[in-house]
Amino acid sequence: MPTAAARERGTQSKLKRAGDLAAQASSLRPGDASLRRGLHAGIAIVLVLGVGLAVVAALGDFPHVDWRFRPAALLLAILGFTVYLFGSAAIWRRLLRALGPDLPPLRSSAIWFASGSGATSPPRCFFR
Repeated sequence: MPTAAARERGTQSKLKRAGDLAAQASSLRPGDASLRRGLHAGIAIVLVLGVGLAVVAALGDFPHVDWRFRPAALLLAILGFTVYLFGSAAIWRRLLRALGPDLPPLRSSAIWFASGSGATSPPRCFFR
């Protein structure tokens, strides 16, 4: 004897069943682990294929560039980037102090730069 859910499923239209599946997929409740993993895998596949297609399409379109090395411009860029990084660390420390904890400048800078390097570097660079 079929259950009530099975009987209801048999009488629902395809559009209603598709809507129920979409609502279940968008809820991402912990009970839907396989659906959540499938959705994450689907998003990753679409992203990788999109980037791959863009790279393949642009391979022949790169112009020829005559590179010139300008040490003054390079040093100015490095100096500007360093000022930006230390300024961001100081702002973060002041925001943190306004929220409660007060860290010494050296400790807060270490935390700021470690979190920044972890966000921009592959994890295997740090764990061997």
